[in-house]
Amino acid sequence: FFFFFSGTTNVAKFYKKLGYTVSSSDIMYMSFCLQKAYIENNEEPQFASLIPTIQISNQSLLFSSPLDIVVDYLNRIDDVEGFIYQNYTPEGTANLVIPRMYFSSENGKRIDAIRQQIESWKIKELINDSEYYILLTCLIESVSFYANISGVYAAFQKKWDPRATKKFVLRTINTINNDKHNQVYNTDSICIADKIATDILYLDPPYNE
Repeated sequence: FFFFFSGTTNVAKFYKKLGYTVSSSDIMYMSFCLQKAYIENNEEPQFASLIPTIQISNQSLLFSSPLDIVVDYLNRIDDVEGFIYQNYTPEGTANLVIPRMYFSSENGKRIDAIRQQIESWKIKELINDSEYYILLTCLIESVSFYANISGVYAAFQKKWDPRATKKFVLRTINTINNDKHNQVYNTDSICIADKIATDILYLDPPYNE
């Protein structure tokens, strides 16, 4: 099964759960992160190199999954005034005629802290390729629960949606294992159409201009 324009990977995940060998592609890097975590990956992350270096908050987490332990740690790290805070929050864009209200200033700093910590672990080789994309996917999918938007990020709402005022909490994702060699691509799907051997080609073109 080849999902030609993968987007949020929902169709690819559906067919992966049915036991198909799945290939998927999308030119968006965000989609590629989701594909790496959900479609290509078949294993629960173990974080064998990382967990010995982080402080576990309470003893009950000792019996949790490695992903639960790492996500709990990320939810406790100090805030950072980074890219999201500086460009998509009211405090960070206070110099603009209309300050941006995509995220509350507090949540912008939480998102920045988590994103930068994930990258730091990757640079230090404390997490492997699969673990990196799983954590990025946790962040990408969690962000949507706290964004002050109506649907897409073309514009923010002029008043705060109640969900956007809640404190940002990173959530875990579930791994799908179909015991198949699934392949994912971050490219213009048209360029690889003749390179993929498939029985089913699913075409859902992007509905933009």
